[in-house]
Amino acid sequence: MAVMEEPFSRRDLLLYGCVAVGTWIAAQAMLFYQSLDEVYRDSRAPAAAVIQPGWGAQQIGEYLATTGLVPSSWHFLTATWEERSLHRLQAGEYDATRPLSPRDWAHTLRSGRRLRHRVTFPEGWTSRQMANQLERRGLVSARAFLRAITQPELLAAAGVPSGQGEGYLFPETYTFEKPVSATGAARVLLAEFSRQATELSVDRPEQVILASIIEKEARNAEDMKKVSTVFQNRLRKGWPLESDATVVYALQSAGRLTTPLDTAFPSAYNTYAHPGLPPGAICNPGRTALEAAVRPATGEWLFFLSDPEGNFHFSRSHRQHVLIKRQLRRESSTAE
Repeated sequence: MAVMEEPFSRRDLLLYGCVAVGTWIAAQAMLFYQSLDEVYRDSRAPAAAVIQPGWGAQQIGEYLATTGLVPSSWHFLTATWEERSLHRLQAGEYDATRPLSPRDWAHTLRSGRRLRHRVTFPEGWTSRQMANQLERRGLVSARAFLRAITQPELLAAAGVPSGQGEGYLFPETYTFEKPVSATGAARVLLAEFSRQATELSVDRPEQVILASIIEKEARNAEDMKKVSTVFQNRLRKGWPLESDATVVYALQSAGRLTTPLDTAFPSAYNTYAHPGLPPGAICNPGRTALEAAVRPATGEWLFFLSDPEGNFHFSRSHRQHVLIKRQLRRESSTAE
């Protein structure tokens, strides 16, 4: 009687099992490596990825995975290892609005292609307004920025002679990258002022103070130069500047209402009550105002005023000034 053999021996089953497991592992490995090039972004992912200074590849991978920007931290770690980027990843804020593959993230963080934030500071803004703008844009806190611009070492390095940065933060459009410190942001604005001042030959604090008043009083280059002439003529005569802008600054600094304008308000910045320039700038002047301070128009004007349309009227005597004022009032009454 013939004995039937088993179709597969235990040895064969073990061999087939090993082959099957090996094939499955190889297939999974292939799928895993393919996924390194597949874009991924969870619906809950943020619009920006913020990589903190000091983070290693593992912390970054965990952050990207937790926020839904890569499938897992292993995907990112493997991609950075393959791209030889483990120790070349850069901190900062990166655009995360579109799906990226783990390999894309490794490239992006190695290259340092950070998000750039354009911030505009208009001419005539005070330091506090600039600080608030930086805080609104999520770059630095307003309080930290205001503290930074009083640091003696920072101001001395920027060539600022006074104890505070008001007047020396140049109004312009700047590009910042996160992370940026309050000191770093202040240094950028101070450096640009220094560059502009050198070009214009602004080398005395009195010029900066005067430019800040001109910035608040006039609008265009021609009027600024004439207003500068008025103020400089009055300074030479020892007359008070009688600038409304300085009184507004004093009232606002004290948290007081600016209307009606209290020209008797007790403050060193009140140029109705005190002759000469105030102790400091009342805003951060732009290039046009700075140029007007050092290159005024030629004239003997001692007074000026503006009409409701914003046109400036200059006069050489108080009598002429009063006559212009009366004429403008009559024209205003007739128009009504």
